[in-house]
Amino acid sequence: VPMYYKLRYYLSSDIVKVPFLNAIATVIRMLTGMISVKVVAAIIGPPGIALVGQLNNFSQILISFSNGGIATGVTKYVAEHRDDRKAFIPYISTGFKLTLYISAAISLFLIVFANGISKFILKSDEYALVFILFGISFIFLFVGWIFAMAQYPLKWKLILISTPFAFLLLDVLSWWLTKYHPVFAWLTMIGGLGY
Repeated sequence: VPMYYKLRYYLSSDIVKVPFLNAIATVIRMLTGMISVKVVAAIIGPPGIALVGQLNNFSQILISFSNGGIATGVTKYVAEHRDDRKAFIPYISTGFKLTLYISAAISLFLIVFANGISKFILKSDEYALVFILFGISFIFLFVGWIFAMAQYPLKWKLILISTPFAFLLLDVLSWWLTKYHPVFAWLTMIGGLGY
């Protein structure tokens, strides 16, 4: 019986739970990745998979740059000073500001140089719109993050975070639909009002 309690104690500790949950998340991520690659390959073929891979690698590089390489340091200081809130608030504040400024610069860079980036990364300027939308959504991601930390009721947080993305989706959809019928140009104007 004492062995059962020791085993239960060790299995309930964070040192065991965290790697176990991380392993489950990794397996799920791998399975969904395999399924999505198969679906995408069936739809767009091998050249499309190469383009998606290039875009994915580029987005990972941008995300790494956007946090300024400070995520590990901030995590370390917060963990060291978790009992003293006043000690780690400056680290979080500085990290947040740095991330916000770098992300805004990256978003502006993506929007302004979309054609050149598209030619360099995807070997064609026909995908420039992808980089423009990526730059816009990068901004919305951090605006959503700010609203998520604000002191609003949950209902208002959800509305404030989802509205820019909904209008961006409406805007992009309207560009596509306007090719088929000009009356959908009104959706472009409505989508533009949302952000």
